[in-house]
Amino acid sequence: MSLPKINYINTGRDGMLDGTTEQDIDAMFDALKAQSKVVLHFHGGLVSRAAGMAGAERLKTECYDGSGAHPVFFVWESGLLEVVRHNLREIFGEDIFKILLKWLLKYASAKLEAGGAKSPLLAVPPDIEIYKELVKLDAGKEPFSDFEVDAGISEISEAEQDAFEAEMGRDADFQETVQAIVNAIVPEEQTSGAKGIVIRTRHSMRTLMSPEVVEQLKSDVDNAKSGGQAKGIFSTAALIKKAAVILIRVVRRFVQKRDHGLYPTVVEEILREFYVANIGTKIWGAMKQETADTFQTGGTTRGGDYFTRKLSELLAGGYRPQITLVGHSAGSVFINNLLTHIRKMQAGGDKPIPADFKFRNIIFLAPACTFEHFQPTVKANRNLFDSFRMFTMTDKAESDDSLVPYIYTRSLLYFISGVLEPDAKGGVDFDKPIVGMQRYHNRPAVYSFPEVVAGRDFVAGITSGVVWSPTTAPWPPGLGTASLSHSDFDNDVFTLDSIRHIIKTS
Repeated sequence: MSLPKINYINTGRDGMLDGTTEQDIDAMFDALKAQSKVVLHFHGGLVSRAAGMAGAERLKTECYDGSGAHPVFFVWESGLLEVVRHNLREIFGEDIFKILLKWLLKYASAKLEAGGAKSPLLAVPPDIEIYKELVKLDAGKEPFSDFEVDAGISEISEAEQDAFEAEMGRDADFQETVQAIVNAIVPEEQTSGAKGIVIRTRHSMRTLMSPEVVEQLKSDVDNAKSGGQAKGIFSTAALIKKAAVILIRVVRRFVQKRDHGLYPTVVEEILREFYVANIGTKIWGAMKQETADTFQTGGTTRGGDYFTRKLSELLAGGYRPQITLVGHSAGSVFINNLLTHIRKMQAGGDKPIPADFKFRNIIFLAPACTFEHFQPTVKANRNLFDSFRMFTMTDKAESDDSLVPYIYTRSLLYFISGVLEPDAKGGVDFDKPIVGMQRYHNRPAVYSFPEVVAGRDFVAGITSGVVWSPTTAPWPPGLGTASLSHSDFDNDVFTLDSIRHIIKTS
């Protein structure tokens, strides 16, 4: 089956129309004049265009055709999931990553078990104990999943940091691996995706470490050689100092109760420190930016802007269809930007939206937006919709949903929270509160940031504002979901039944 053009809008780079024309959207709105209900569906930003279209065709048949609403799918793409999975598999195969992982797990586990004891003589486990935990990955299990942290945990002391740096600096395998990376340095290579976004950059054929990290390694080696050093040249090298910073951050996250589990936390911190150029951070940022760029006015036609202009004309003609917004994963970011754009259009301009216009429902499926980005929806844009419901996983299900089997053992939302979101200083944040993650809704003592409090109170203040998956049968109509994977919310039969019920009974 081929999806009719009156059912989708295809956008490309910077949110511009790509594969859809203005005339296609004009014809779409001619069709919408005869509809009492409309649903705008925004898929996640993980998929290719072909996958986005295939998903739209499936959802039209399996969900929306039986809802009494005319579906319009916003089809866009980033390919983020493919990039993340491919690059993480390569990173986890690197010798330098394995060495860093081993040393950090050794010292972090020793410190967390020692609690508040401050001594350079931590009872560091032998390598074999670390390997016994890591081999659990082969069985699809998370290493250190049953690890018990001492209640009196304190931060890494200066003496403990010194001991870590000294022992790691004596590791001959570490020194040889760094030398091999330096020996394999090449002119910086970049691989770009279809939208011109750099999806991988390499400065040494032996690693996907960020180019600036590799350049620092080269500088350390060159300086050591110029000083006549041949052995133990990395005892004070920048790489070891950076590894010590990671150790401090890992333990601090446990002290603050903002860890994601020992193994995932160590992995996230290694990636943040050494591999940020190749873990999808730029793609994630560019992808979110496109959901805002599509509403820009002037110049080349942008899909979101043209659609909302036609919506303004439809509403000005007296038509008032009930419109439901459904956003899966990064589709929630798209919806937040749409609401902000509609609010601006209500304030005036050449295509104003009537002041009394509201969307009937907002339905989030495993939303990947941050609480910061969600806050305008909760506050400034609250008068733009009547009803809100979110379907997303419990933290137990989220923790069991492995993004990259045998490598990263938590879900995509955990990965976004841990390594993809920017911080206020232009770096990469850690444990960024994400709306679709239960941990930020049920731990108010830990997550008391104003934007989190606002979002959490908004959801909690709505009757059945959130449905945690998997729900326990039997459940009332519109409140069922059984998805155990981030990507399954738009094909889980119970979730689709709930969406269809919400639209039909609105």
